Amino acid sequence: MQKFVIFSAIALTAASQALDAQQVETKGFEQHPIFTAQFVLNQLGYDAGRVDGDYGPRTAAAISEFYQETNLDDDDPTVVDTSDLLSLINVAEEAGLRTVPFSGFEHENSISEFLYPPISPAITRERYWFGHFWSNYDFNNDGLLDFIYTGTMNPENVEVTGEDTAGLCGGRDCEGDMPGPTLFLQDQNRAFIDRSDLFVDLRSVPGQSLARQNLVADFNGDDIPDLFIADHAIGHHEGIRDSYFLSQPDGTWFESSNTHLSDPSYQIFDHGGAVGDIDADGDVDIVLTELANKLTCWINDGSGSMSRRTCGDVNAFAIELGDMDGDGDLDLVHSGHEYGGSSPTGIALNDGRGNFIRSVRLPVVEDWGTVPELSLWDLDTDGDLDIVLSRAGILYVGTGVQVIENLGDGSYDSSFYPIVTAPAGYVAEHEGNEWNNFIENFRFHDVDLDGLVDVAFIGGGGDDQQNAPMVRGSYLKNLGGLAFSHIPANDPQNHVLRVPESLFGGSGAQGRILRNSDIPSGNIYAAAFDDFVSGYSSRPFSLDDFSILDAPIELPTSGAIITAMGNLEIHDRVLAGKYDVIIEWAGREFVATLCQEYYPQYDFLANRLVLGADQGFGGFDQLAQFATNSCAFYQGRVAVGAWEADPDISATGLDAVLSDLNSKEIGLELIVKMPMLTNEQRSEILTAVGGQLIDMLVNEQTIEVAEVNGQPSSEETSSSVLYTSSSDAVCSNGEPAAFHVYRTGSDQWFVYLQGGGLASNSEEYLSRIPTWTTPRTQPGYLQDMPAVEDFLNKGYNVAVIPYCSNDLYQGFHTHTIRGETVYFRGRAIVENVIEQLAPDLSTASRLVFGGSSAGAIGLGYNADLIAQFENPYLLVDSFWLDTESRAVRDSWSGPNWDAIEQFVYANMPEQCASQWASCFPQRTHFDRYGFENVFFIWNMGDPYMRGDTNANRASIESDLAYYGQGLSIQNGEAIHPNYGDWVHGMLFNDFYDFPLEGGSLQERIWAWLN
Repeated sequence: MQKFVIFSAIALTAASQALDAQQVETKGFEQHPIFTAQFVLNQLGYDAGRVDGDYGPRTAAAISEFYQETNLDDDDPTVVDTSDLLSLINVAEEAGLRTVPFSGFEHENSISEFLYPPISPAITRERYWFGHFWSNYDFNNDGLLDFIYTGTMNPENVEVTGEDTAGLCGGRDCEGDMPGPTLFLQDQNRAFIDRSDLFVDLRSVPGQSLARQNLVADFNGDDIPDLFIADHAIGHHEGIRDSYFLSQPDGTWFESSNTHLSDPSYQIFDHGGAVGDIDADGDVDIVLTELANKLTCWINDGSGSMSRRTCGDVNAFAIELGDMDGDGDLDLVHSGHEYGGSSPTGIALNDGRGNFIRSVRLPVVEDWGTVPELSLWDLDTDGDLDIVLSRAGILYVGTGVQVIENLGDGSYDSSFYPIVTAPAGYVAEHEGNEWNNFIENFRFHDVDLDGLVDVAFIGGGGDDQQNAPMVRGSYLKNLGGLAFSHIPANDPQNHVLRVPESLFGGSGAQGRILRNSDIPSGNIYAAAFDDFVSGYSSRPFSLDDFSILDAPIELPTSGAIITAMGNLEIHDRVLAGKYDVIIEWAGREFVATLCQEYYPQYDFLANRLVLGADQGFGGFDQLAQFATNSCAFYQGRVAVGAWEADPDISATGLDAVLSDLNSKEIGLELIVKMPMLTNEQRSEILTAVGGQLIDMLVNEQTIEVAEVNGQPSSEETSSSVLYTSSSDAVCSNGEPAAFHVYRTGSDQWFVYLQGGGLASNSEEYLSRIPTWTTPRTQPGYLQDMPAVEDFLNKGYNVAVIPYCSNDLYQGFHTHTIRGETVYFRGRAIVENVIEQLAPDLSTASRLVFGGSSAGAIGLGYNADLIAQFENPYLLVDSFWLDTESRAVRDSWSGPNWDAIEQFVYANMPEQCASQWASCFPQRTHFDRYGFENVFFIWNMGDPYMRGDTNANRASIESDLAYYGQGLSIQNGEAIHPNYGDWVHGMLFNDFYDFPLEGGSLQERIWAWLN
């Protein structure tokens, strides 16, 4: 009897194969159960014909034959229903067969543990020039994860021209040997053994030019992973023939293009590639991009033999295959260079026959139009696939992650997470620029084992690329609800399992696979160092020989911190110096000797560790074996730099320290912060090695320093301009925020948040440029403001946070205004400044936080950050929510106010519970944090006071009595004719010390503090 189809939509995506026999989740958006029935019947050997979702005689005969041969009961032979699908799927799964078409994203994220290896371990450092792309699979089916590396050839005719890889050989073909893939097989001791010999390439010209995609899948059906390398070539954009390695019975992988590709010499610029069963016939096909508006598909016949055809008219740089519309077949998600040339970022839907036609556009992110990679996963576990894209600016400047939520009805929502942001105004000349940290791949794994799948990053640039820890080994932590938090690689709570380079040293290699969060000393490099020197003590030292740095120098990859410097010796013939530093690392504190030498012929600032002379590195003599060179002050092999280190040094963890020291910005920071230099010496050195880069590359400019035995003198004030160190903590124009620290040598601190209104819409923002949108870097900023000057005169250290975020210090969001990304990151600025000052603030004998106007509101929004310190004092100037003012604000509503809320309060701190007024400075809010020492200034007639005046007055008087301190002038006009000019913001105007009944504001503040 012919069966009829019930068109009840059944969720049968890759994420829902394990169907519950009692209940099947159904969805209503274009789900086609007959497609799945046909696919499973064909997998089981019943001829249901082409998998197209159309019910016909062949499908009917196939399902009838299935029931006859399996002796299962068909509850209702008149229809194909949920019971039929469950029967088919159960039988297929018992036979180990797939129930949905294979997709590459599912395969590459199916590993049991996510391991992050070094960027260029062992032989790969020499074998490849750059682009060390790796993949992690069990290649020999022994239950252990292995690594495959590919990369870029080392040309003999390098001549860098143009803007990208097409000009690396002067516009000509790059010449030289082309290396093949590097296979590291894991042994039972977790060492990784180089077995590249198992990949056999007998072509007349073997190897790869610039391998861009490692496409791993079982192409020939023997249950062993195979490898297709999409190679777009170096030196031009015309491409080169690809490489196709199929597994063999003898345990090797043989390059099989000539025997298994219908056109083995076919070449295109295939920057993007993906694998999946696009025609739903049960095997794995390949889709490649090229610069023309064309997709190339290699269609598998089931044995690994591929026939080439054109399967779409998309121009893309990155693609992935997945069922995006819920009809069972694999669609193609694509992205590229949105600035021009590429098809708009979107989805090309599969017509059921492996052709990608009808297009769906996806949300974009302005000013981040380079999209080199994307991937798919059901991040919110709602049964459909969400999209994650790697984004960058022009010429790959900066990097960020866009998360696109599939809403299930054909529409999509988007959020964006900037990871690395270049300074405003930076213009790159080449893709190989210092702000290129692009994410080359994603992996989806529950990294921190909290039950939610996180988004792990692969990429970040080379060993010496600045900001690499922001990408390489970092991830977006899934917070639930499709919200994420960025966890950098050097975060102590980073849970990524890192494989040390020492484990790639061959059989018997030593090392441990660890995550930062498992290591008391911080990360795998510190753990390796701790293991290597275990049982030994560092050489003792005296602080008398050192000057303590006001702002320690952090080495981002290793996690080491330089806290002091001393014993400088400058060479008399070349531009070089050696000096000692105090380092905190791996739970130890010790002295190390550094040798710094500038090579003008290469414009290279060389930083070396001295391992075999002077203090060495902690005085650990066993490290001397890793010295490979001399330096200006020493003869023989006593020192080592990152560029000349033996790979075996990774067993000590010092490879990370050397990598940190090799970055130019760290080298310059060492010079800028070196207290032993005179200003004349410092200027001379910086002029020689690139002092014009200081403002961009370092975090501190020392203006005037007086020191006694390494500590600032109490008789002098040191003034420093510091910068935020987080890429999130930027002014509205995108530049790192500046803050000013004035030190007196005491242990008392006053932290002041400047006021300055806010931008409640785009027009107001534009009117505030540039005064309130850029960092204030001028020396001595606000040092003569009445309250700041007064606290300095009383011996307090003062930190001034200039206002440049236009968001009341609460924002963590962006808006696009006139085509430019505008940052509202006040919360991130305050958090980063407090983090940098925390060592001083946490030990202060008296700690006062103050703010005026918008700065006073900032005290409320950041009360949780202030609460980390014991017994803080709060000086709240000219913004206070008495109960009447709060009641009025709670009543504000309507379209205009909704627009203001969306603009200003788009991403408030969590403790505000989406109620913006709840975090303004007020008694109920400060009581939440146990703040008892509060002095607020809220004068009658303040232009921001709202409500009934009598109710305001009564509430203010109640709050004054509650705290026992504060100021609220009731009759200002009678006191001074210019009262209206100074009623708001008394800390920064000339009425700070104006005589009032009961004492001036200045006198009242010190009575409160004393």
